[in-house]
Amino acid sequence: MRGGPPSSDGTITLTPSDDLLARALGTVEPPAATLVERPRRTPRLPGTGLTTLEPGPNADVQLAHPRFYEVLHRSTRLFHPDFQRTADEVRGELGADKSLKRWLFGTLGNDPEAMRNLVPSIACLVCVTLRPGVRPEIELTGPSGSPWFDRAATESLTRGAVPQRPDEPFDPARACYRFAAKVWRTRPDDILNLAIPFKLNFSTKVQFVSYQRLGS
Repeated sequence: MRGGPPSSDGTITLTPSDDLLARALGTVEPPAATLVERPRRTPRLPGTGLTTLEPGPNADVQLAHPRFYEVLHRSTRLFHPDFQRTADEVRGELGADKSLKRWLFGTLGNDPEAMRNLVPSIACLVCVTLRPGVRPEIELTGPSGSPWFDRAATESLTRGAVPQRPDEPFDPARACYRFAAKVWRTRPDDILNLAIPFKLNFSTKVQFVSYQRLGS
């Protein structure tokens, strides 16, 4: 179905009606538990909490022992935060007004990924200290504001940091990883064709953002 019905003078209205928009955007169901107002997020580090910021790695990351990159790859495979909870975190970003503004921004700014790029991620920072022959030390240094998300990230890094070659020598060091997830709506090919709901997409990302060698 395209647009609204013809007007009294025979012209066709191309602006989607509120009813069409509601059907196309669908709903993001809240979790079964009763929703309560969340306290304002006060992340301790940039790029954590609910944010569009994606900090790059510092230069020392290039000097990291391969073991810390193995931790990155394993943690990435193990990180599976709950989709529905993530959608609930950004539910206010998935409505008709903001979704259409991002679509229009992408069209004007030549950014086909505007729907995804402009939706904030929920993110946290978790660090691990590794020393030969010692159990990995895990620390949540930049909370997301949602304990369930921080727990998923921390558990992923805890499991990912288990050494595959316990006897391999390496310099003790502390590394920090940014865990992030986001939900966004697919940009429609034709904004006037709203017969099919805009699909919700989900992605996760783990970044190796800092590395610091420690004394023996």
